[in-house]
Amino acid sequence: RVRMAIIILNVASVLAGSVPEIREAVGQDAFARFERGCVVLFSVDYLLKLYSAPVVADYGFRRSGYAQGFFGIVDLIMLLPYWSHFALGLCGVNYGLMLVRSLQCMRVLQLEEYVQAFTLLDDAWCNCKDTVKTSALIAFMIWLFGAVLFFELERGNEAIEGALDSIPSAMHFTAIFLGGEWAVVDFTPLGKVLCVLYCLLGIAVFAIPVGSFFEAFEAAITGDDE
Repeated sequence: RVRMAIIILNVASVLAGSVPEIREAVGQDAFARFERGCVVLFSVDYLLKLYSAPVVADYGFRRSGYAQGFFGIVDLIMLLPYWSHFALGLCGVNYGLMLVRSLQCMRVLQLEEYVQAFTLLDDAWCNCKDTVKTSALIAFMIWLFGAVLFFELERGNEAIEGALDSIPSAMHFTAIFLGGEWAVVDFTPLGKVLCVLYCLLGIAVFAIPVGSFFEAFEAAITGDDE
């Protein structure tokens, strides 16, 4: 119950810290100190779980069972950005900490131990993680190669005001394209052909990881019902 309270308070502090009036009234330092304390506690919790995994049946008596499981990955995602920010700060590199704090909202997934329904997420991940990893790699390749092709075909196209004149910019727009939205439409003839191929192949393949997860999630629900 203490851990549950800390998780809820941590998420609440992130939400409250984004409100200027509350941030000014309480003080930014107070939010920062509370966040540091939570990160230290959750870091210790992560290391203890990793250390004890070989004697825990839920993790298959393997450290990799926890580290590669859904909630092990969630725990790590919650910690890495903060410690990366801390390490880069020691090297004189600073970037907005609010983005790091915003990721802490995902800590609600760590309520799995207290909300039984959340265990379905872990079951779904275990059932489909190989498919998701493979299809995610294919999706990334489609995203990257598509961005390169759009860059080669559309750079210098004044009708789209330089939107695809660099590969990073093209990756930004192709990510939007793969979501089914078209932020720019005035393509060259070859660009239009590429758009058709993206609609027929790219978007469908890009959706496989999400579809696989929800299919596994449905199977987990059905299994529980039975």
